[in-house]
Amino acid sequence: MDPLRVTASIIAIVQLTSVIIVCLNDVKGASKDRALCAIEILNVSSLLVTLMYRLDEASSNDGWYMEVQALAAANGPINQYRSALEQLQSKLTSTASSGLKKVSSALTWKFSKGEVTNILTRIERLKSLTQIALEMDHFKLSQALKKDTTVITSTVRSLQEMQDSRQYRVITDWLSSTEFPAQQSDFISRRQEGTGLWFKKAFQGDNVGVAYIYCNYKRRETQTATDLLAAILKQLVQERPLYGEPVATLHKQHADRRTGPSLDEIRTALNSVLNSYSKAYIIIDALDECTDSDGT
Repeated sequence: MDPLRVTASIIAIVQLTSVIIVCLNDVKGASKDRALCAIEILNVSSLLVTLMYRLDEASSNDGWYMEVQALAAANGPINQYRSALEQLQSKLTSTASSGLKKVSSALTWKFSKGEVTNILTRIERLKSLTQIALEMDHFKLSQALKKDTTVITSTVRSLQEMQDSRQYRVITDWLSSTEFPAQQSDFISRRQEGTGLWFKKAFQGDNVGVAYIYCNYKRRETQTATDLLAAILKQLVQERPLYGEPVATLHKQHADRRTGPSLDEIRTALNSVLNSYSKAYIIIDALDECTDSDGT
């Protein structure tokens, strides 16, 4: 692995941190959540800068030096943390770029409690590993990295096993009773054979998600914002059960109480699943037939 990768990754994170801190200072509302995010992000940035200078002084033949490189491996802790920061920055700045009419709302805190918890969890993961790395004990760091990888592997294995289980179908049906794919199959059966195959082949083998909904003015009562987003989420986790952990978590929280997820909870889970795809396409037919009274 290129020894400069860790340094370059840390510099990128420090620069991104500066941008996010400015954004956090500009928004209004949820001062405690904003302060907590800012403090934790700055703490990680400080630890990473210290680690960067320790690396400059260390020998490339040192076992500790070699172990630290694993932090910047593809999809490793540093890359995942950077992805979390980019997601945070994107949401903080997205509204600001959508026009003058929305400037006032751009300055408002947009994160639910669940999203804040998810962000802080990802921050804490890298923070803990960086603190261990700074102890200069390569064996301890090796064990921590192995444990971190084991947790991820265990989660992946559990989700893969769930793919073929009846429970997974129960969970997705609980999330949404709509069957837009069945409606889509009916439409496809009427098409000219071969239509659209070029589009389908273009994404074969890619990590691309596709979901679709058909709005109908006769079903306005059952096609609320919550129902439609749940239907989209259902399709995306059915397509890639590996990404179904957020839905399984929602089911665990609500099933025993016989309650359903809120719009914010579904939105948070959907954001998490979408971030697992390299690209995602959401196709909506007849959106003008939906009611707009609930924010749809």
